[in-house]
Amino acid sequence: MRDKSYLNKEEAAPLTSRQMAKVLGGVMSSGANTLGPRLARAVWVEIYKAWSGRTVAVEDVGKPDERVRQQISDFSLHLSSILGAFAGFCRRDDIVSALAFYAEQEEPWRLVEKSRS
Repeated sequence: MRDKSYLNKEEAAPLTSRQMAKVLGGVMSSGANTLGPRLARAVWVEIYKAWSGRTVAVEDVGKPDERVRQQISDFSLHLSSILGAFAGFCRRDDIVSALAFYAEQEEPWRLVEKSRS
């Protein structure tokens, strides 16, 4: 049986926003290779909205068709599971900060806060 002590929250070193952003960068790179950079940004927008509770958009995402929406959904689930693993070691605010850090530092996207209608 495998030792799962590495999952103990008290023993784990906290991850910084920069470290989480590096992991997100790797995941988003694979998503960009699969979906293309524009659709990977659409995934990031959905994940950021889910984790931050804020309504945001990236200016050039556009509207995907049904097939592409399914690809976005599949990749979003994959990224969400990775973020869920982070949640065992850090606060939700840290995860949101990492998502924002990734978008602002790793990918120079223009993030637009949308008002709720």
